[in-house]
Amino acid sequence: MARGAVVCLALLVASLTCSVAGKPPNILFILADDMGRWAMGASHNTEIITPHLDKLTAEGIRFRSAYSNTPVCSASRASYFTGRMPSQHGVHDWIAGGNGCDGHGINYTESETFYTDVLAKNGYTCGISGKYHLGNQPVPQHSFDHWFVHQSGGGDYNNPPMVRDGKCVNVEGE
Repeated sequence: MARGAVVCLALLVASLTCSVAGKPPNILFILADDMGRWAMGASHNTEIITPHLDKLTAEGIRFRSAYSNTPVCSASRASYFTGRMPSQHGVHDWIAGGNGCDGHGINYTESETFYTDVLAKNGYTCGISGKYHLGNQPVPQHSFDHWFVHQSGGGDYNNPPMVRDGKCVNVEGE
């Protein structure tokens, strides 16, 4: 098993030991690009109103010492998913090509173990909505059962270009 999976296993073991009535807890991991840790009400910011994030923060576990080992979205996302550094997982920069909706998909993390792979092997149903941007977006990867992702590294907030059920679509009003 990849060394990066140690982080994933630690998360899984911690969650299973915290289970109630023999049921493992729900795990919701939110990763936002370009969002400073101060950018929500739970961080005592009175200018940004984030009641749902504030409630999740109050009732869940907040990683106060989370660290991004690179300032680039694709590489940091691969690191969070794998528990490995860019020099280990191979994604070093923003991914410009191979996103798949143009017919040229490259799965940049095919040989890696994501924490979602570990969770799925232990009975969890995993889903992703939003930005994946690790290549070949039309094809669900790493044990995700629900797959609703941006076609590439970003897009318009209104009517975004997305992938739903393996099809590249522009989603109106979502």
